[in-house]
Amino acid sequence: MTQKQFPFPRTARILRKRDFQRVFDGHQAVKGPAMTLLYLPNGLEESRIGLVVGKKLGNSPQRNRIKRVLREAFRLHRHELPKPMDVVALPRDPLISFEDAVGALGKLAERLQKAKQA
Repeated sequence: MTQKQFPFPRTARILRKRDFQRVFDGHQAVKGPAMTLLYLPNGLEESRIGLVVGKKLGNSPQRNRIKRVLREAFRLHRHELPKPMDVVALPRDPLISFEDAVGALGKLAERLQKAKQA
């Protein structure tokens, strides 16, 4: 898996307050042991991710590590989402692993597939 195979352009990130607020206001959630994912269809051509990592999770290097892990997991697995979504990740564990992040995204994709079939 290379960067060219699964690019992560700036357009794949939620950056504006109003976009975050839209997800917070009308979201559905997938909760896991390490984090919660809020999601909402976005009507765009691609899925996007927003990260909310509070200071309770550690100092800035620790929080930045969490963000890197979540962005990488999303970059590699966003193509599994059945339709374009805005996803906001709310980690609860400062020691979140790449496997935990991938597991939460897989759970989200599985839930969306089931909802699509119903």
